[in-house]
Amino acid sequence: WPCVGAILGPVGTLNNAGVIDGGSRSAIDVGTTYSSAVAYSYGWTNSGTITTNSTAATLANITSMSWTNSGTISNIGTGAAISGGYMTLTNSAGGRITTAGTTAIDHYGTFNLTNAGTIVGDVTSSTVTFSGAMTIDNAVGTITGNVRLGQGNDTLTVGYANGAIRTGISGTIDGGAGTDTLRVRFATDATLSSPLTLPTNFEQLTLAPDAKTTATLVTGFTVAGPLRVAGSGTVVNNAVLSGTGTVLADEYNSSGSPSVTNAGTITGTGTQTGTFAVSLNYANRFENSGTVAASQNGVSFSSQGAFVNSGTITAGGTAVSLFGPSFANSGTIRSTGGIGAILSGSSGSNWANSGRIEGTTAGLQLSSGLTNAGTITA
Repeated sequence: WPCVGAILGPVGTLNNAGVIDGGSRSAIDVGTTYSSAVAYSYGWTNSGTITTNSTAATLANITSMSWTNSGTISNIGTGAAISGGYMTLTNSAGGRITTAGTTAIDHYGTFNLTNAGTIVGDVTSSTVTFSGAMTIDNAVGTITGNVRLGQGNDTLTVGYANGAIRTGISGTIDGGAGTDTLRVRFATDATLSSPLTLPTNFEQLTLAPDAKTTATLVTGFTVAGPLRVAGSGTVVNNAVLSGTGTVLADEYNSSGSPSVTNAGTITGTGTQTGTFAVSLNYANRFENSGTVAASQNGVSFSSQGAFVNSGTITAGGTAVSLFGPSFANSGTIRSTGGIGAILSGSSGSNWANSGRIEGTTAGLQLSSGLTNAGTITA
C-alpha cells in the first residue's frame, strides 16, 4: 500500500519498490538535525515512485547520501524533486526525476550526479559561494532544463555523436566560478577537425575515449588552454597544438589510463620554471613520432605504461623526465640548456636507446640500467 503523507525524520537506509506519496508535503524530509543513521547510512535505492504535489521538495534536506534511482521521483507542484547537499546520485537508464516547477534538483556543497535517465527541470547550485568540486555526467542522459554550477572546480561530462558534442541539456549551461572542465566522452571512434566550443564559464577541455576507441585530432582542431586526456581509449594528435606552459596533460586522478600518440606538433612556450609541455601521470602509453618543442621542459611521463619516441623532442630544460619501467627511443631527444633525459624507477626496468639523446649539462641521467645502441652525448 502507498504511504500517503510525509515521512519525517532521519532515514538511514531506504529500498523503495512501491509508492511513497507526500500529498501536499515532502514525501521524505530527513530534517536538518544531524543523525549518524543518515551520515553513515548504506544509501537509498528507489525503483518505485516517490511523489508529491507541493511547493516543498519531494525529497528534502537530503544530505551526505549516496543513492540510486531507477524509478520515478516527481513533484507535480512547483517545488523541486530533490533538495539537499553533499550527495552522490545515480539516475539510471529509465529513471525519471521531474518537477512541474522550475528546479528539479537544488543542491549545495559537493554534488556528484551520473544521469543515464531523464531529468525534467533545472539542476542548480543554491550555494554559489561553495568552493567544492561538483561533477555531472550526462553523456547518455537527458536534462530538460538549465544546469548551473557553483564556485568550485567543476566537471561536466558530455557525449559526442554525429560529429558534435552531445550535452543532452536543453537549456543553458553555466559553470559558475572556479576552473571548470568540459569532459567529452567518446563511445565510438571520432576525428576532430575543428575546435570544440566550451559552455559559458568553462575553461578546460578533456577528451575521454572509451576503451578500444580512438579520438583523432587533425588540422583545424585547436584548444584554448591545456588539453587534457582521460578514459581508457586512445587520443591521437595529428594537429598543431601550442600554448604557454603545459599544452597536453592527463586528467588528475583519472578513472582510466588513456594512451596518447603524437604524430603532429606540440609546442610549449612561456617562462614558468618546472613546466613541461606534455605532462602525463596516469597514461597507459605515450608514443611520439612527431615533434615536441618546449622553451622550458619537454615531456614528463610518470606511469607504469610505455614511453616510445621515434620523433623529435627538444627543450630548453629537461627534454624527457620519466619515472616508469618502459623507455624506448629511436628518435632524437635534445636539451639545449639542461639534461636530455632523466630516467628513474625500479631496477630491472626495460629502458633502451637506439636513437640520439643529447644535452648540455648531461645527455642522460639514470637510476637503473639502459641498453644503448645509439648515441648519448653532452
